[in-house]
Amino acid sequence: MQQPRFLRRLMDPTSPQHALAAAGILGALTLIDPAKRSPAGRLALRAGLGVTTGVLTWVSLGREDGLARNPLARLGVSVGAAGATMAFAEVGERMDAALMRTLVTRRVRNPRLLLAGATGALSLAASAVDMRDTMTITAHDEHPEHTVELEAGAYDVIAGMLEFTADHSSKALRSQLTVARETIPLLGVDGGDTVILSVDESAPRAVPHTFVFPVKARFRSFGIPVEASLEIEDGRMRRLVTELIDDPNGMHEEPMLGEPEWPARADISFVLDSAEPAPAPLTPAPSHA
Repeated sequence: MQQPRFLRRLMDPTSPQHALAAAGILGALTLIDPAKRSPAGRLALRAGLGVTTGVLTWVSLGREDGLARNPLARLGVSVGAAGATMAFAEVGERMDAALMRTLVTRRVRNPRLLLAGATGALSLAASAVDMRDTMTITAHDEHPEHTVELEAGAYDVIAGMLEFTADHSSKALRSQLTVARETIPLLGVDGGDTVILSVDESAPRAVPHTFVFPVKARFRSFGIPVEASLEIEDGRMRRLVTELIDDPNGMHEEPMLGEPEWPARADISFVLDSAEPAPAPLTPAPSHA
């Protein structure tokens, strides 16, 4: 199933959507006064803060190529951050109580609301600095970009194409697919009907180094028949391109806008663009989650 676009933005640490969501969640948690909670309530609040910290750490580490390609290391760092937050929660609660007493002493109206607003504002400011630094680092690049996890639907399309034949460097390309990520322009601009792929330099290279993989994937995107092609450059997967094809009932006049609707694996048909008979299909790889 295709991941909704807004979820992809929420999981992109350089996007405004992620920054707003993080600020909102942290602000909402700050609205809860731990001093007025029962022991069980304080434990639940600490767990909420720990989980939030762990998730935000996980998302942030998605920008680091080393950790992004190593889920176990990424999970370990995220769990460690969550544990540290919970371990120091009691100290944080004492600081929170002291700050609340100071605000009350100074007769500040709605001190808890003020504190929550300040927390959200600080979170937004930190996100803004992070996005600015990202733009500064990539400002001299010809095509500023970063990578995100490859969508499960796009993974299944590519995996099915590579499993359809044992020839044309499909073995090397399958190795590349296990570490492939999607490259998107800075600030989360979509690539439309083209998925730009990023493959680790250590992955095996295909021979020849530049060609279009001869197996095409055909399926319906929003009811429109399309065909996907996999382009290889410098021995590595570079682009998954989706184009309209003729409908048996007539050509669709409406163009396909934006990224395609990825189908279920069973709804894809594969065609070998060759006069030679196709070799027996390989054992399917597990679907990408």
